[in-house]
Amino acid sequence: MRKQDKNQGKRKKREAGKLEAKRLRAATAESAGQGSRFEDVKAMAEAGNPQAQSLLGFMYRDARGTAQDYGQAAFWFQKAVEGDAVNAYAALAMLFQEGLGVDRDVNRAYALYDQGAAKGDPFAQYGLGLCLEEGLGCGQDEAAAAARYEKAAEAHVVQACFKLAKLLHEGRGTPQDKERAFSLMERAAREQFGPAMTQLAQMLLDGEGCQPDQLRAARLLGKAIELGMDSAYPQLGYILARSDGNDDAQIIARRLLRQGSAKGNASAMAVYGKILMAGQGVEEDEAKARKLLEAATAAGHAEGKTGLGLMALLGIGEEKNPEKGLALLDEASMEGSAEACYYAFKAYGRGEDGAPQDMAKASLYRERGNAFGLRGIVDWDAVLAEEEEDGEQA
Repeated sequence: MRKQDKNQGKRKKREAGKLEAKRLRAATAESAGQGSRFEDVKAMAEAGNPQAQSLLGFMYRDARGTAQDYGQAAFWFQKAVEGDAVNAYAALAMLFQEGLGVDRDVNRAYALYDQGAAKGDPFAQYGLGLCLEEGLGCGQDEAAAAARYEKAAEAHVVQACFKLAKLLHEGRGTPQDKERAFSLMERAAREQFGPAMTQLAQMLLDGEGCQPDQLRAARLLGKAIELGMDSAYPQLGYILARSDGNDDAQIIARRLLRQGSAKGNASAMAVYGKILMAGQGVEEDEAKARKLLEAATAAGHAEGKTGLGLMALLGIGEEKNPEKGLALLDEASMEGSAEACYYAFKAYGRGEDGAPQDMAKASLYRERGNAFGLRGIVDWDAVLAEEEEDGEQA
C-alpha cells in the first residue's frame, strides 16, 4: 500500500507541475495582448515559479497588463535569476546597464550577461557584445565583441545582426566585408528593425556591398518613417540633392518630406526647408523655406537653426548678415548639428562669406564636427585647399 501511495503522490506532483506549466503558457500567450492575465502570472511568481517571475519582470518592464515599473521589473528578474530562469539574466543585466529601476552598474551588467551567455542565451551573447564593443564593465575588445555578435546573429537576434553588420562594414574587430555587412543589414531590416532600415538605405544610396539603388532606398526610408525613424528624413534630402538622382526616387523623397512637414515633424521641416532654400530637386521657395526652418527651430531642432544661419550668412531671402549667420551656426553646432560645424569651419578657415579668417575657431568647429560623426567623412584639409584653388583660377 505504501508503494502505491508513493507512486500516486508522484503522479499527483507531476500532474500539478504540468497544470502549473499549462497555466503559465496560457498566461504567457495572453500577456502580449490587452487582456493580459497579469494577476495569474503574479500569483505563480509569488508562489516561487522562476519562469513566472521572469515573465512578470517583462510585464512590468514593458507595461503589459500593468503600469510600467522598472523597480518591480528588476525585483522579479532578480528572483528569476536566483531560480536560474535563463532569459532573466540578460533582462536584469540590461536594467543595470541602463540604470533603470536600479543604480547603474556596468560591472554587474557584464557579469550577468556573461552568466546568461554561458547558459546558452543568445540575448546575453548580444549583451556581452555590447559591453565588449564599448568597454562596459570590461576592457574594450572589438574582436571579442564581433565573436559574441556572431553567436547571437546565428540565433537570429536582430540587433546582433545589425551590430555585426556595422563592424563588418567599417572593418572594426573583424576584416572588412561590405558584401556580408549588406546581407546582415538586409536580414535585420526584413525584421522591421528601424536602425537597420536606415543603414541599409544608406548602403543602397552609396552602393556599398551592393549595386546603387536609389529607388529601393527611398521606399525603404518610407517604411522606416512609418516606424518613427526621423533619421530617415536627412537621407531623403540626400536623394533630392543629387543631380543624378533617380526620378522615381526623388518623387518619393519629395512626397515623404512634404507629408512629414505637413504633420509638423521637426526633422522633416528642417530637411525640406533647406532643400527649398537651395532649390535641390524642388523649385526654390525662400519664403516657404524660412517658415519651415523657423518652425523646426521653434521645435528645438538644431538643423532648423543651421538653415536659418545659412540664409543669414549667404543673404538668402534677407539682407546678408554674417554676424547673425555665424552666431546661429555656432548655436546649432553646440546643439549637435554636424552641418553647422562644417559651414562654420569653412567660413572661418577660408575667411569667406563675411567671416574673418580665424584658424583657431576653424579648428574648434573641426573638432566639434568630428565628435558629431564627420571624422573620416569630411576631408577638412581639402575644404581649405578649395580656397587656394579658387584663388589660383581667379
